[in-house]
Amino acid sequence: MDRYISNDPRLLPEFNDLPECYNKSVYDQLLKEGFDPNLSQHFAHLFIRDPLVLYKELLVQDNTHSTDHFEVIF
Repeated sequence: MDRYISNDPRLLPEFNDLPECYNKSVYDQLLKEGFDPNLSQHFAHLFIRDPLVLYKELLVQDNTHSTDHFEVIF
């Protein structure tokens, strides 16, 4: 488990005591757009650790109706 993500008051900051590598530019952009800091760090970490898989036949798609590009992340 890399990180605990919750708004529950029982989740104490010290539970997330492991150093975590994350993409700072992704983190900063998410914060700028109004994301929660914990969730922003989680997503920024995913973009360091996991590759974004793209399939040739799905390069051009309507992202409002398909999440195929992000299925590998979750």
